[in-house]
Amino acid sequence: MVSHHAPALRLALYFALSLFSIVLLGLTAARIHQTLNFAPGVDFYDPIVVELLVTSILAIIWSWFIIHTIHTIRVSGPVTTFWHESFGYFIIWIMFLVGTAIATNFWANLDVCFGTFTCDILTAIVAFAWLCFITMTLLGFSTMLFLARNNGYGSIHEPLHGRWGTGSKV
Repeated sequence: MVSHHAPALRLALYFALSLFSIVLLGLTAARIHQTLNFAPGVDFYDPIVVELLVTSILAIIWSWFIIHTIHTIRVSGPVTTFWHESFGYFIIWIMFLVGTAIATNFWANLDVCFGTFTCDILTAIVAFAWLCFITMTLLGFSTMLFLARNNGYGSIHEPLHGRWGTGSKV
C-alpha cells in the first residue's frame, strides 16, 4: 500500500530545508565577514558559525540532490534507496543538532543587546538553525512513517522516490 502523498510531502520538506539552509548560509557568512573585519589586525570568528555554515552548504546540496532524485524517479546510480538517504540524512541531522545546541547555549542571553546588528544576526542564526533542525526532524519522521506503512524495514532498500506501485522505474 504505497502512499502517493509521501513524495510530495518529502519534496516540500526538502524544499523548505533548502530555503532555510540558504538563509542560514547567508547569515553565517555575514557573521564570519563581520567578525573577521571587526578590528584591523584582529582575526576572530566563532567556530560554531563555521560549523553551521558548512552544515547549511551540505544541507543545500543534499536537499537539491534528493529533490532531483525523487522528482525524476531515479532508481539507478548513487544514493537512490532509502538506506542511502538515511545515511546522508543522519550525518546532516547530527551536524544540525550539534550546531544548533552549541549556538543556542553560546547565545542564550541575547535579549540584553536586542536591536544591534550583532545580536540580531546571532538571533537569526539560532532561529534558522532551529528551523533547519526541525525540518530535518520532520523529514526523518515522514520517511519513517512512510517506511512503516509500506513493508517496514524491508522497504529500506527500495528506491527513495517512494512511487513503487507506479511501474515507472527509470
